[in-house]
Amino acid sequence: MKMDKKELAQYVAFMEEYCRVYKDFSALEQEKLNLYLSGHYFDLDEFVKREQVMVLKTQGLEQRRVRLHSGLQTSAKTLKELIDVIDDADLQQRLRDVYHELSGYVQLVKANNERCQEIVKEKLELLDKSKDDLLREGKLKNYSSNLMNRSI
Repeated sequence: MKMDKKELAQYVAFMEEYCRVYKDFSALEQEKLNLYLSGHYFDLDEFVKREQVMVLKTQGLEQRRVRLHSGLQTSAKTLKELIDVIDDADLQQRLRDVYHELSGYVQLVKANNERCQEIVKEKLELLDKSKDDLLREGKLKNYSSNLMNRSI
């Protein structure tokens, strides 16, 4: 079954917007990595709120993308498969450009998140070692009981 050109054009335009949102998301994730690298951990609280808004926005966009994709009446399941079955050269090229740009942003977000996780792990290991050193030196007594007596 041949795809409706108007619906396909709407899908491609939506995917271009989707890509712009991921560009913003990747910039936000780069900002988070910079906060981790610079040690500005107290600034992360405000950042997390912005990140949550962006995550909700991308979830809404993903739901819309699925609806639009299903309206295309194609057996193509992935963006890459869809590119291969488009018979309009202009729309095909636009979607191919989106695919490559979007792939780059997704990889950047993934790499930044992995680096942030590494930094957090390193900092937690350092804190744990420091705690152990203080306990061993007797400078931190009753560490466990002090934590248990704290109200949350």
